[in-house]
Amino acid sequence: MMKFVLKKQQKFDLKELNEAFDDELIIALEWHMSAAYVKQPNEKTTPLLESRDKLESVNKAAKELGRKLSALTANDYSRVNEYLGIHITEKYSENSTSRRKHIDTIDLIAQVEYAALSFNKDSIDAYGSRANDKAIAWLIDFWGENIEKPIYPLSEDGEFARFAAIVLGKDPDAARKAISRFLKS
Repeated sequence: MMKFVLKKQQKFDLKELNEAFDDELIIALEWHMSAAYVKQPNEKTTPLLESRDKLESVNKAAKELGRKLSALTANDYSRVNEYLGIHITEKYSENSTSRRKHIDTIDLIAQVEYAALSFNKDSIDAYGSRANDKAIAWLIDFWGENIEKPIYPLSEDGEFARFAAIVLGKDPDAARKAISRFLKS
């Protein structure tokens, strides 16, 4: 998990915004935003999009490995499966004398391919294609759980929009627009 750290000025601004933001709540917010893959101001891309790129790369590599395994002779493929079965049995079996299990390497690789594709799809379905969508969703959750105030009025003077602007390092109007776009989607 990427570490999200608020700058000293951001922490000060949060404390000025609402008295609930003591040091403990700010630490919780940093952890919360780390888990949401929120982009730090000095990063070129968001951790969420970086994660999606890596998952896409894993998906493509698994697909290619599956094709290469399919091109092996039946004998070579059987030997790969046998070796993998021996390794997995020795490494993960509580009883090392237990009979090794048959492993279908192509099926195993297909599961990796499917998992990477599924995690990417879940991320896009849950948070959209825009990089800030997940951060905004998690900020709304954090606000509701910890500040217990409505996110409205949704204006650049609204407390939630100012909170989002501080955390995301944005202008309050830009934060308001991002929140509005997210809520419409």
